[in-house]
Amino acid sequence: MRIAVIGPGAIGLFIAYILENVGLQTTLVYRNRFRRLLAIKNSGPKVKVGVRTYELSAKSSFPSAAKREDPYDIVFIATKAYDFKKALYTALKLLRKDGLLASIQNGIGSLEEAEKVLGKDRVVAAVITYGVTRSDITTSELRGIGKIYMGQRTVEISPKVQQLAEILVKGGANVEVVDNIDSYRWLKVLVNAAIGPVTSVFNMENRVVLENRYAQELAISIVKEGVNIVNLMRISLPDNPVDEMLRVARKTAGNKSSMLQDILAGRETEINYINGAIVEYGRRYNISTPINETMTYIIRGLSKS
Repeated sequence: MRIAVIGPGAIGLFIAYILENVGLQTTLVYRNRFRRLLAIKNSGPKVKVGVRTYELSAKSSFPSAAKREDPYDIVFIATKAYDFKKALYTALKLLRKDGLLASIQNGIGSLEEAEKVLGKDRVVAAVITYGVTRSDITTSELRGIGKIYMGQRTVEISPKVQQLAEILVKGGANVEVVDNIDSYRWLKVLVNAAIGPVTSVFNMENRVVLENRYAQELAISIVKEGVNIVNLMRISLPDNPVDEMLRVARKTAGNKSSMLQDILAGRETEINYINGAIVEYGRRYNISTPINETMTYIIRGLSKS
């Protein structure tokens, strides 16, 4: 089986590590990241798990080189949501005609875009709750055990998705194939919509949502606005979103959210696909989302986006 990962950042390298545990070598496809590709070629991609660091045998490539090879059975897109459309264009050139695309993006919008192009039966969404971060330019570090929820927005889950899930399980991942993937997508959106922007505004680690009364009240208000929309969409969430948000904050209390890290590094954030998505769906359903709209404007002002 031939597998490629477009956007081998923290999550992308983690996926490659899982696949290598079952003897599957992946092709890591970099997009306009020559400095990272050069560093990877010089020292090799790595994944740190506990005190051990594993060197991956994955092949590194640019899209132009990867597409000259035989087509791929599965292509993971592990880029940020704002890079998804360009990555999807690359994926279309790499996938075989009956190949499967796996979307691992935060927020809402990427999966929908892929389904428009490929159809729902050729796209699988993966919601990842593992704590994974990039410790340096070539290394992904696993900091918290979580789960991978996989599913399609189809009547029946494709056998290819079941096969992929079994491969990931053999590689050591905790995987569950679900028939209500939107429930897990929206739960993660609500959690990220609270923790990311609030920690960014306060410029503090995730513990601020637990230790600062005003930060916590703001975070809860953000979640509750989103819940109003989810309820109207008749999506049943797998857990209480406020409880889940506080649980994630406790579990990652010493971490800086990825949104805060992006702002501090002068990078674009995924705000448009998280709080911005809540605002967009609020408009569709004529539900007011003033707090999420305000947070979207603030984060846009603080970041490159």
